[in-house]
Amino acid sequence: MKIMNKNTELFAFLRLFLFSTLFFVSLVGLDRLLFASNNVHPVWKYVSNQKHEPIDVLFIGNSHTYTTIDAGMVSHATGLNVRSLTCPSINGEIVAADLEALLNYEVPKVVIAEICPFTAANFEIMRNESVGLVLEHFDGIPDIPVRWKAVSKITGLENVPSGVFQLLRNTMMWSRWTHNNTPRMGYDEYGANRLYGVGYDINYSPEELQLLYSSLAEKDNAGMASQNQNSFQKIMELAEKYGFDLWIYNAPIGIYDQNYKDALLYISMQQKTHSCVRYMDNSMLNLSEIGIDKTDFYDVNHL
Repeated sequence: MKIMNKNTELFAFLRLFLFSTLFFVSLVGLDRLLFASNNVHPVWKYVSNQKHEPIDVLFIGNSHTYTTIDAGMVSHATGLNVRSLTCPSINGEIVAADLEALLNYEVPKVVIAEICPFTAANFEIMRNESVGLVLEHFDGIPDIPVRWKAVSKITGLENVPSGVFQLLRNTMMWSRWTHNNTPRMGYDEYGANRLYGVGYDINYSPEELQLLYSSLAEKDNAGMASQNQNSFQKIMELAEKYGFDLWIYNAPIGIYDQNYKDALLYISMQQKTHSCVRYMDNSMLNLSEIGIDKTDFYDVNHL
């Protein structure tokens, strides 16, 4: 009787294992078939090709990076392979998760990060109201285990299934079956912004814009969030582990509120104790002197 019970339990376990395996394989296959790739970031597409050329310089950050830096232009001007991995509105946690995921496929010689994400404190927003943006951004990570780790770290374990599989999201992604299969973001193959000719009618000089934004931002005295300090520590650890140089810069657009000042102070302190960190301070640049005028601004925040 005991032997029969053991056999029954074994067969039940095997049936459950086979069913689970078949379900998972079917889910992966169907998700691949229906996968909407039109919004996959160009850098994820690039590293998913195993024959890709090594990346010399990687720019990483939020909209301040992709509206300020033209990675393709830098690449053509220098002869280096330059790419830009960005997503709008992200914080330091997502920058660190992006970089950690990318290092599974490519180790750039130099990583250049814009300081703005490390001044953001929108952690709960990214886990709730903007979780769709985060999941879509991670869609392009080539391998499921790497994508799983990134999604769970930023949005929590409850979002891992929908983060790994588009098919499990509340809104099904049928865009690949429609005629409107164009990317929402204006990225080119290098990850640079291509939304040229779009902007506001600005009647301020660059210096007036700096004063305007600074006066608005003085009310914000939250300081550099501990999550962003931890994330910056993480990317420094990655730099030391993988041997790439880490450069930090601030886009010359005049957003130098208390959060920025705290972040600048923190990073300058890290630079003294970590040989891999370099900081390019653009906060005192006179925009007119470097050839930037009001026609170069998208809005008060972005070139």
